[in-house]
Amino acid sequence: MFFDCNSMRQSHLILSNALIIWASQVLQMVPQVILVPYLIRTIGEAGYGVYVLIWSLLMSVDQLEQSLQQGVIKYSIGVSTSASIPGRIL
Repeated sequence: MFFDCNSMRQSHLILSNALIIWASQVLQMVPQVILVPYLIRTIGEAGYGVYVLIWSLLMSVDQLEQSLQQGVIKYSIGVSTSASIPGRIL
């Protein structure tokens, strides 16, 4: 039986990468599982609700900022490349 070494190596890489991504997601959940009960005990349910509301708003603003940055970069590249076209009037 002949096995293609490259396909075995590629499938091994895909499997190992999937396991690493899964493990990193599990490790990212551990601090949250520990922190949430502590925060609820410390600042109470109402305080935790305010904390979650502020945190979600901050994350929304961060996502908006990243989207705007990508749009500005894309627009800037488009304008700079169109300016180099001969005979084009800006």
